[in-house]
Amino acid sequence: MYRKRLKLLIYKARYRLLLYALLIVVFGDLLIPNQNAEYVSYLGPIGLLCIVFAGWNLVHRNKRKNIIYATLLIILTISEIVDTFSPIEELTIIKQVVYVAFFVTFSLELFHQIKSANKVTSSILTAVLCGLIIIGIAGGIGATTIEYLRPGSFVGLNESTKIIDLQYYSFITLTTVGYGDITPITVYAKKFTILITLVGNFYSIVIIGIIIGKYTSSGK
Repeated sequence: MYRKRLKLLIYKARYRLLLYALLIVVFGDLLIPNQNAEYVSYLGPIGLLCIVFAGWNLVHRNKRKNIIYATLLIILTISEIVDTFSPIEELTIIKQVVYVAFFVTFSLELFHQIKSANKVTSSILTAVLCGLIIIGIAGGIGATTIEYLRPGSFVGLNESTKIIDLQYYSFITLTTVGYGDITPITVYAKKFTILITLVGNFYSIVIIGIIIGKYTSSGK
């Protein structure tokens, strides 16, 4: 009985738990004294695995999706452990691709839950914010993968903070701010930048329409 209550409590808080995990990935390095590179390198994988676990919590009531997400969680956990202690180039590339695939399917599931909601609540607004952050993180992983496969694809990167720089680049591109301090110069990098911009604008337009529609219908 207590186990069922705990599962229900965790499921009800699924969007908040997801948001906490996302914030760890985006802002967690600020909590590390002196930005210690060794600790920062461990924080990223831990935060990403927390996101994967939180994503599994979103779908654990659906048996088919539950199996898929649980499998992804196991694969990514093993690959992170192996990559931390014995980096393998092929494994790193596969891991990045799996992460991007996970975030894409994850975003679609989150979008489905937002669309299926009966009314606008604080939980739904949290889910909307989570969706935007997920796209930004996925864009950062994608840009990092491109830079890893084709070094020099982006100009303006700091070698010691390359991953953080590309995550930052993803978010400013997603929100169409574009300061110009980091610039894509290869074809792959430019095409990926176009993709991020399109996805960001599409998400914003569609989500705003859904939220306004639900808010209007609930007020009638």
